[in-house]
Amino acid sequence: MTEPSASFELLGRALAQGALVLTVNKRLARALRERFDLWMSASGHEVWGTPKIYGLDTWLLRCAGELDEDAGLLSEGASLYLWERVIEAEVAGSELALLQVPASARRAQEAHRLLVEYGADLASYPLSEDHRAFLRWRGAYLDACRRGDWSDSVLLPERICAALADGRLLPPEQVFVAGFDDPPPRLTRLCTALEEAGCRVTAWSGILSVPGDCLRTAALDAEDEVRLAARWARRLLEEGAPRIGVVVADLQQRRRLVERVLREELAPDSLIDLEGTEERFNLSLGSPLAEQGLVTAALDLLAASGRLSLDSLSFFLRSPYLGGAQREGAARARCDRKLRAGRRESFSLAHPPAEIAASAPEFSAILATLAARGGSRRRPLGEWMAAFGELLSAVGWPGERPLGSLEFQALKVWKERLLPAVIELEPVSGLLERDAALDLLRRLARETTFQPETPDGPVQVLGLLESAGLQFDHLWVMGLTDEIFPAPARPNPFLPVPLQVACDMPHAGAEREL
Repeated sequence: MTEPSASFELLGRALAQGALVLTVNKRLARALRERFDLWMSASGHEVWGTPKIYGLDTWLLRCAGELDEDAGLLSEGASLYLWERVIEAEVAGSELALLQVPASARRAQEAHRLLVEYGADLASYPLSEDHRAFLRWRGAYLDACRRGDWSDSVLLPERICAALADGRLLPPEQVFVAGFDDPPPRLTRLCTALEEAGCRVTAWSGILSVPGDCLRTAALDAEDEVRLAARWARRLLEEGAPRIGVVVADLQQRRRLVERVLREELAPDSLIDLEGTEERFNLSLGSPLAEQGLVTAALDLLAASGRLSLDSLSFFLRSPYLGGAQREGAARARCDRKLRAGRRESFSLAHPPAEIAASAPEFSAILATLAARGGSRRRPLGEWMAAFGELLSAVGWPGERPLGSLEFQALKVWKERLLPAVIELEPVSGLLERDAALDLLRRLARETTFQPETPDGPVQVLGLLESAGLQFDHLWVMGLTDEIFPAPARPNPFLPVPLQVACDMPHAGAEREL
């Protein structure tokens, strides 16, 4: 694998001739597509084909589809759910019954992936009770995959390499890999298989070596640090700077603070009008889908049963996401005020307060619909999602008023990402009762990231991983405290630490992190 000049000219010409680019993440893929479009336009072209630029995992899935081998392929979410079921069955009635199953399943899934990717074996290492428990869980997981005729997605790179070797998958003439500062073993093996199949593989860094000034500054506290960066960015914007990057090492922990301060300093109008036009900054890290008002209302409606607390009933009365919210808006507000003035703490869905039936008949009918929802017989997840959709439609969700941009995007993510992700679990979930299906929907809504599709503003705010391969005219990096950078070692608890160090696995030790 060769390393050419970082100039985009070389990459642009190769893409125009059909080369493939594999990137470390989707953000870099999108940035390269945008750069390619600008390059083609500047070169005088009026029409051009879509460039073949994909994140590595996206391309592997496309190859599986091309080979007709995606049937039975477990998604990461379905695989994780299967790990949870296996662990629950293994620990039931034992001294491990109090184990946090979701967190343990995620680390066990990670340990399994590391063993496969690094070709490692625990046989020659002393094992603790945790290690032996993991090996039992892993054996049960692999047995479940064989019984269900399911294919684990961690094996997909090896299957693609095998298809390249025996000619079932034809490689492109040239492949560029971009943004991989620390190439994982699966990428190294894939590049070898591509080269053996007659493909030219080239590493493209995309980073031009240009002289620049570097300044270190101190801040009073975390908020002061964000505000200093925001005012620095505002000054550059006033001077006309086109590409400004703000990289936050601990963006996950500081997302709310960073967003608030940047809005105050760069886009104060957006504090009032959240549906405003183009932002001056773009935050790479989204928020949980479950926190969006439209989705919160849907989940609460589906969970309503028996009796409602005063807060829940008040929330429904004030919600714009129910049928009749505009026609009965004033009447529902008066009902809410009267109910809050009373002393009752809960209300029956089947027998709501008389003032609601008298002054807000449409809302009363909604409560009756919720009270008469379908039974709880065990069904596949797909049937439950259809039943949930019918119930939401019956109560008028997502409302009668036109949705704003963010609301429309949240609804789109609900329909096109969340519901399909839940249904993907059907092969491994079997038949479920209503409450179990709703718990899965609520959980995946919390785990699904909602990232509004807004134009990239002149200021991009990213985490360390999202910034890989990107280039800016001005860059501020914050959060590099001694506790965060370099990060503390986080070896996987289900694998012997000497094994992880010997294989140079991620987060295995302090030297690796440094």
